[in-house]
Amino acid sequence: MAADISASLDPSEVIRRVLMRAVEAGKADRGVLLRVEDADTVVEDYHDSAGVRDLIGYRHRIALQPLMRQAVRSRRPTIGGRYEVDRMEAPLNLSLADVKHTATIPLVLDGEVTAVLVLSRRQDPPFLPDDLVTFQLIANQAVLALRNARLFAQAQAVTRAQSDFLNMAAHELRTPLSVIAGYVSMMEDGTLGDVPGSWHLPIETLRAKTAELESLISELLIASRLEAGTIPVHHGVVELREAAFTALERVEPRANLLGARLRHRFPEEPVQVSGDAEQVVRILDNLLNNALSYGSSPQEVTVTVHGGPEPRVEVRDQGQGIPAGERDRIFERFYRIEDPARRHVPGTGLGLYISRELASRMGGRLTLDRSLPGKGSTFSLRLPPA
Repeated sequence: MAADISASLDPSEVIRRVLMRAVEAGKADRGVLLRVEDADTVVEDYHDSAGVRDLIGYRHRIALQPLMRQAVRSRRPTIGGRYEVDRMEAPLNLSLADVKHTATIPLVLDGEVTAVLVLSRRQDPPFLPDDLVTFQLIANQAVLALRNARLFAQAQAVTRAQSDFLNMAAHELRTPLSVIAGYVSMMEDGTLGDVPGSWHLPIETLRAKTAELESLISELLIASRLEAGTIPVHHGVVELREAAFTALERVEPRANLLGARLRHRFPEEPVQVSGDAEQVVRILDNLLNNALSYGSSPQEVTVTVHGGPEPRVEVRDQGQGIPAGERDRIFERFYRIEDPARRHVPGTGLGLYISRELASRMGGRLTLDRSLPGKGSTFSLRLPPA
């Protein structure tokens, strides 16, 4: 029973399963689960063999029903006769009019009654004291399953809110950034007139920072689309050496500015994998830029492509390495290592999260294979062979 009740993280489905299993175990004709809100109970869901009208959302005062009041106050299952239907409104009073026996089971979490399960029989025999052990077991399982389902639902709601904010923020930032980038470009090409020589360095700084912001906004948009499931991943045949070479070409200008050395080791034969070429290059681009950002001077980054039954690309740097306690968290969204020496490095903490999610959507894996303090790290992108 416990496995069945806990098999879902959808609160509505958990409630439905609790009701079905409780009615079955209690040999009841009717079952209703009510959440407790201050001095009231509110119907969450119900099961009735007679097929009564919709009762969901019906609210009733706990104090008006002695059996309910006793169960809530004692925090223990209570058996008895029928509820006082003359103190209820339609349609609840009609659904209980022919009930003869009831069992009222409070669901208690951290000492507080959060919900109540009421089982009913329309005919003899009545519920017996021996039934209370079974009912208490059901209540214990139900309250834990419901708590987990609701916590999961709350976490999903927070994630959706974060994704919505990311999407909105990225779109709102794009327009003013495009205007700034446009004016910087016009100053560079002379459209706005001759630029004094003393302006060249500030303009170059503006251009670099604009590109940096464009990259951050792009990461925000990709992260929000990943959460929403709207980012396209086109499965096809990808030549892994070509993808790695494209990524190396993209970062080469930055590597030259930093005085870093890029090396590659490719097999002579093509290495074909199943995936999306654009997303594979994006992942490798993220890994290479991370290697350059966190590297120690003089920096050297090596990209190695492996063929065979388990094709992969390794990106190895000779940087600062990742502390052992941080390695399980670096793929989390927004996570950045707290290190004063790294605070100058720009970023959102989304690059590795995005890369791992994209790899997973292509049926692959992105892993940290090795990292030693002061000696660098090795990341591997594994993709299924074509």
